[in-house]
Amino acid sequence: MAEIKEYDELERSAELCVIRSQYMDALSKINNFLEIKFLNDHDFMKNYRATYFRGSDGVILGAIVGFLILGPALALLYVPFVNENDVNYVLVLLLYVVGIIAGIIGCRAIAKAKVNSKGKDALAKYRSEREDALKKRPLAKELKENYTSELKELVSKMKDRSNCIIPQKYWDYAPMLVSYIDNCRAHDLESAINVLEIDLHNRAMEEKQQQILMEQMQARIMSEIAAENSEIAREAAELAAINSAKTLSELRWQEFLRSFDK
Repeated sequence: MAEIKEYDELERSAELCVIRSQYMDALSKINNFLEIKFLNDHDFMKNYRATYFRGSDGVILGAIVGFLILGPALALLYVPFVNENDVNYVLVLLLYVVGIIAGIIGCRAIAKAKVNSKGKDALAKYRSEREDALKKRPLAKELKENYTSELKELVSKMKDRSNCIIPQKYWDYAPMLVSYIDNCRAHDLESAINVLEIDLHNRAMEEKQQQILMEQMQARIMSEIAAENSEIAREAAELAAINSAKTLSELRWQEFLRSFDK
């Protein structure tokens, strides 16, 4: 175990590193919030329709409805007023076509109206979120300025080794350094840094090994696919050769038979 004084200094230094990380996380979230770009009502509805209304919506249903209802209805209105011999079947077919088109237009209009209705509800919710976000932006900007100033002051303080004994390179790993001593993997800051470097190196090697294995697996799969395609091509060539030989044999046989006819 490290000497009590050094361990206490290490814990205080680690606390400063944690506070620094919290400031940085908070600033990252604030920046992400400030970078959000809001759409106006028109663009929101345009994107909503593009997302939820497809060109095929209502087409199939409209065609079925038009064929089953409107087409026969128009045909029934037309046929009773003419003699059977005078029925213009082209006109009846045209009425069916008109019925189908009318059905498609009607069902598409209904589908679009449903999307617009849901879009208006979504727009109302979006407006509320947009207004709340715009109201919070001045506060977010103020917090950003405060956190930036406090973080700058904290970092300046931490660079003084009398306040933070952990080197700047290892600030992000401060809790791990303390844990190494708590778990008896190290006995002071220097040995804890050595253990950390070994762990980071091993982790990097494991990730590199995983990447190599993944690349080897992909290469093997591609090789197997290429080999399979080559085998398929070989079999196709053999089949073509066999068929060609059969064709040549049949031609010779036919030529042989024609020689007797002469």
